[in-house]
Amino acid sequence: MRRLIIWLGIGAGMLLAARAYPSEHAVFGDLDANPALHALWGGSRIDLVRASAGAGNNAFSMGDYSLYNGDFLTEADKEDILESIPESGLDTRAYAVARAGAAIGGRYYVAGGGRAGQNSTMPRDLVDLALRGNEIGRTYYMDGASGEAMALADLSLAYSAPVKVADRTFLAGARLHYLKGLAYGGVVRAGGTLYTGEQSLSGEGEIVTHTARGGSGYSLDIGLAHRTHADIVIHAYISSVLSGVRWNRGCSEEVNGLVAENVTFGSADLDSLLEDYHESTDLAGFSTSLAPVLGLGAEKDVGWTYLTVLYTQGFRQGAFTSGMAANLSSSQAT
Repeated sequence: MRRLIIWLGIGAGMLLAARAYPSEHAVFGDLDANPALHALWGGSRIDLVRASAGAGNNAFSMGDYSLYNGDFLTEADKEDILESIPESGLDTRAYAVARAGAAIGGRYYVAGGGRAGQNSTMPRDLVDLALRGNEIGRTYYMDGASGEAMALADLSLAYSAPVKVADRTFLAGARLHYLKGLAYGGVVRAGGTLYTGEQSLSGEGEIVTHTARGGSGYSLDIGLAHRTHADIVIHAYISSVLSGVRWNRGCSEEVNGLVAENVTFGSADLDSLLEDYHESTDLAGFSTSLAPVLGLGAEKDVGWTYLTVLYTQGFRQGAFTSGMAANLSSSQAT
């Protein structure tokens, strides 16, 4: 817990030093900022290097880690852990980002930096199997495993300006990113089953992954914002509404599989009853895209701080999304 508090303190200190406006940063990794907000603040400024990192999952809390870490797990503990995992599986996510930028004339914003992120899903049956071992007469289903990890260098240019609509002034903005792919790893397909009988087991499984060590691409963010008479700023945006990365260096496809048919416990010749295989193929290249994220926010300047509420939701899972169906956050910064 002490380490977590130190990490949060460092993150808050860097945010204060940069004099950042809260709604210019998203919940997950400072990547989903609304480009329309640059025109809201106007003028020119330089934002020094900002860095942040984090990790999370959809099942366990810090209290769970403190409770179970390093201790022997009883059957009751294992049951509690499994009950905390949704039927859809265990989602994990992590990110790190560093960026510097400058606002020019209140309408343009240029920035450069790097980001890395990962998102994965592990089927609930697989966690059950790892915790409690195989149960006689039960079939375990491994379908639904997925994951993606990516590291990118990012150079972006944003433009925002006021737009008159029915006597009201809105701010509209767009940001275009040039992306330099540094590394990629993703699950293309995964699935399998395992059945344990009284004296034997049967099953099969396969996982196909793509990896790469270089590529390039683009992404586009769009956004709107409006300041109400109560001096509350409401805004909406979609990050990576259009995107594509072409991976063309060090690309390969890995296929790993296992087939087991009536493997008898205690047999002296297990190898004849098991078949595992591994195939690696060099690829000329492949394409991926960034998962779009919708953001809805509201913000008010109360003089000594900015009060912000931001709701984000990914349209699908990906390396730079939260991995959850929705994400709600409130924050404040001076």
